[in-house]
Amino acid sequence: MTKLLTLSISETWKNNYKVVTYDMDACQFHSLQIKESQFRDKDGKIIWDLFGVTKVNQAIPTQSEFSTISGQPVLVKYLDKEEMISFFNNYKTSAKRFFYGNASYGIVKVDSISKIHIPVLKNNKLTQKIDFKSGSKPFTFKLNKDFRWLKYWENVPERKIVEKINQWTTFLNNKNKSVYLILYHHKEYNNPKYNKWIVGFHCL
Repeated sequence: MTKLLTLSISETWKNNYKVVTYDMDACQFHSLQIKESQFRDKDGKIIWDLFGVTKVNQAIPTQSEFSTISGQPVLVKYLDKEEMISFFNNYKTSAKRFFYGNASYGIVKVDSISKIHIPVLKNNKLTQKIDFKSGSKPFTFKLNKDFRWLKYWENVPERKIVEKINQWTTFLNNKNKSVYLILYHHKEYNNPKYNKWIVGFHCL
C-alpha cells in the first residue's frame, strides 16, 4: 500500500483540481487530477483533504503532469499542526534553488510576506499574486493558485479588499506563525517567468 499525504489543492478548470501529494514511503511527489465528485467516496466519506494521509494500492507516474493511482483510496488519518511543521521543515528547500533550478516541486518556508497584490479577474477566473522573502532574498509577483485562498478572495466585497489585504499581511507576518509554500514547476510551459507558481499556501 502507498500512503499519500495531501499537500495542496488548486483548481485547474471548473470542478477539476490538481492535488499535490507526497508518497511518505517512496519520498516522492505525485500530482493527481481529481474531480470535485471524487473528493468523497460513494458513502460520502472524505478521501482527499489537506494534511490527510490517503492509502492507495499504488501511485504511478505517467508521461503527463499527473500520476495515476490504483485501488480504492481511503483516508486513514490527518497530521496535526506540529507534525506538518516537522514535515515541512524536514523536506523544505530554498526558494532560490527552486526558482532558479529545474525541480518539479518545492516546499519553501517564507521569512516574510512583503505584499499581497489585489486579486484580478482574468478570463473569468480570479488570479492573485504575492511578494515574499525567503532566505533573505525577495521574490515578487508569484502567482498563488491555492484553492482556499482564491475562494476566500472571491467572497470579499471590493470595498473591503484593501482592508483585508492589510489584515492578512499583518497576520501572516506574526512572529508566532510559520508560512510554507508548496511550489510547482509546469515544465510544458517554456517561459521561465510564467511556469512556476504556488499551489499550496499554508500558515501554521
